[in-house]
Amino acid sequence: MRLSILIVLLLLIGCSNSLDEKRIETNAYFAMSDKLIGSIVQSSDKDDIGKVITFIGLNSSYPEVLFESGMSYPLEKRFENERTLSLVLAGESKSGGIDSFVIDKKKGKFSRVSAGLIEISGVYSVASLGVFK
Repeated sequence: MRLSILIVLLLLIGCSNSLDEKRIETNAYFAMSDKLIGSIVQSSDKDDIGKVITFIGLNSSYPEVLFESGMSYPLEKRFENERTLSLVLAGESKSGGIDSFVIDKKKGKFSRVSAGLIEISGVYSVASLGVFK
């Protein structure tokens, strides 16, 4: 009986940490534009929650992402239709990592997946969900 309760508790703890787009309120006034400012509201790295990400030049052939740290990087458009825009960080990073973003052009939400290697701590991966202002 105790083992069953322990298993159920562990499953609940594991599920409570998962990202869930349905828990993010949709911005009813969102309109897709050339520049979008969003904030991370859910993340596997709790330090990322609340961070601001700005996308610039989304209607151009050379979009960029500007992170809260002040660093900006070029992005490559990988896919686009009336609902979705997928972007990949094209610039070199110190970690040899990659960042990819998927923007929901109708609901004003985005996802970010970041992975790489840091010499001191090893490989890392972070998944985040955000909403545009």
